[in-house]
Amino acid sequence: MRTDPILPLHRCQPKTTSQDRTCHRTPPGSRRWESGLTKIHPAKDFQGDLGHSSWLQNEDLAFIYRAYSSYDKPLTITSPGNCWPTVPALDLGASAPILVDASRFPNWKTIAFYDGAKRLGEITQGPAQFTAMNLTPGYHVFSVLATDGQGTVRTADPKMVVVKAASLASHRGWN
Repeated sequence: MRTDPILPLHRCQPKTTSQDRTCHRTPPGSRRWESGLTKIHPAKDFQGDLGHSSWLQNEDLAFIYRAYSSYDKPLTITSPGNCWPTVPALDLGASAPILVDASRFPNWKTIAFYDGAKRLGEITQGPAQFTAMNLTPGYHVFSVLATDGQGTVRTADPKMVVVKAASLASHRGWN
């Protein structure tokens, strides 16, 4: 995992020049972003005005932020469901199938699956699904990035699961 700050770039920034402006008004009074996908960059690689951007503590948070903050999300992660107090945590080493409804983005060419910033894998055909295997204890936030033949990239709201740590009793053979 990266430890340097990551910048989520707000595409409608004040004080931009015409050559780097990436938002325009349509219709008057409303804002529309060109791609719909929030751009993220490591702070050390950022070429713009740091005063007109914000940063997050690490790459995992930046990937999660991008999934939540992007608009025009035609994809839906249908499984796993979100982690709620009534949803039990997964066992250490469990697998989690990540199922995506891509019916609103039918001409996708690739779908990449992520756990935070860690790329789990990519598919180029078949059902929009991937299985995250051998999960470690803690929180896992799954997201996807799908690309069509024209290079348009779309995402979905992320889904979170919790994986239990092994209990002390099971380590000592008390169970």
